[in-house]
Amino acid sequence: MSIERNKRLLVLGDSIAFHYTPYLRRLLAGEYDVHTKEGDRDAAANLDRPAGANGGDSGRVLEYVRERAVLGDLAYDGLLLNCGLHDIKRDPRTGARLVELDSYKSNLAAIFAVLERTGIGQVVWIQSTPVPDERHNAGVSEFKRYDRDLLRFNEAAEATAGRYGIPVLDLYAFSRALGEHVYCDHVHFTEEARCLQAAYIAGFVKGLSCEARAAD
Repeated sequence: MSIERNKRLLVLGDSIAFHYTPYLRRLLAGEYDVHTKEGDRDAAANLDRPAGANGGDSGRVLEYVRERAVLGDLAYDGLLLNCGLHDIKRDPRTGARLVELDSYKSNLAAIFAVLERTGIGQVVWIQSTPVPDERHNAGVSEFKRYDRDLLRFNEAAEATAGRYGIPVLDLYAFSRALGEHVYCDHVHFTEEARCLQAAYIAGFVKGLSCEARAAD
């Protein structure tokens, strides 16, 4: 008698994803083996400077996905994907964003196209979480972020994902509903909030899995 293996799920996102993934891993244990990019220590060293498990902006994510696709290393049953918070960083002197909106759209389309060619399992796009403008920009001098930018980028991401038939999980609205007290710094969340975010994501993933089984 064969033993059914756990599904393999890759989480590729920013420092917010880095924070909620340990909780997600526990919640999906027994059904999914949750993987991330290597480099937890590098990611934790400075959450605002992407390294290791922190995927960073859309250009960095595109580069990573292309590299893994060439190596044939995207054999996952599912992928939780996000980028945006790094893209909207603005230079405090010039006001220019790290990645402008048109480039963001192009990068996402390229990412989705690469994933489509690899035959990877179910891809889910996760919307970036809210930026508390005043709190963020009072505490960070290296760059600025604005929630109005994030809303435009999230809207563009949803439209682009829709063209590829990729479902969108609105972690922005979910996190916004938790209130202002859930931030532990300028943009990251408390342990309690991370656990709630993971539970919301786990429920979404399990729901898609149930739909797939019903379709079979």
